[in-house]
Amino acid sequence: MLLNFDDIKKSFTFAIKEKDFALNLVIGGVLYLITGCLQQGMKLVDKDILKNTPEILIVVIIFVLISIILNIFISGYPLICANNYLHKTKPVMPRWSNISGIMLTGLKATIISLLYYIPSLALIAISAMVTLLLNQPNLILLLLPVNIVVIITSMFFMFMAMIIFIKRLSITDALDFSLISKILSQYLVDLFLLMLVMLGISLLIGLVGFLLCITCIGMILIPFVTFYSQLVFANLMAQFNEKIFTKKEEIA
Repeated sequence: MLLNFDDIKKSFTFAIKEKDFALNLVIGGVLYLITGCLQQGMKLVDKDILKNTPEILIVVIIFVLISIILNIFISGYPLICANNYLHKTKPVMPRWSNISGIMLTGLKATIISLLYYIPSLALIAISAMVTLLLNQPNLILLLLPVNIVVIITSMFFMFMAMIIFIKRLSITDALDFSLISKILSQYLVDLFLLMLVMLGISLLIGLVGFLLCITCIGMILIPFVTFYSQLVFANLMAQFNEKIFTKKEEIA
């Protein structure tokens, strides 16, 4: 495995060593808390009220847009931290004052994710349309293995693209299919193991979240734990990048 236990341990501890860790964690957690409240609030709105009350529908749409924007914004911060870690920039966890930089990074990451999921979504849509047009329900089962292969392939490419993106925060780098294919051919097993490690951490975070749900105060802490886990994931990806590329290498 490319990353060892010490690397995984470092991903959990690097942020704690930062001078403004507590402040940055609180800000990130509060932003996650706001998005969570907006999403829960939208779920509580009755569908009949939305149909009969245009004003409430407009408010819900505004809440949806705010929630999406906040999620994109929050996603940019861990990636900037990962980029700082790779380039030995201090502090690794910057303040949240660079709003435009954080937002732009999150937006780039969102675009990359969408671009890599387009083949999977397109194939699923085409499979569904062909099945409906030919009126052959069993056809979708025959196409299922192909869909699964495409989805898994897209997932690996997207994950590797994000790891490469961290280096220079460039969409162009993340769309270098030739480089990504070359890296995957050499480090596919290592990447798979990294994904398993992150899955294990996600399950652990989920367990912590479940335990926190026992009390009201615990529920409030869930967004902060979630944000911290994003910092851990981004740092693991940065370390993976660091292991692959030497200091003298540049991403073409």
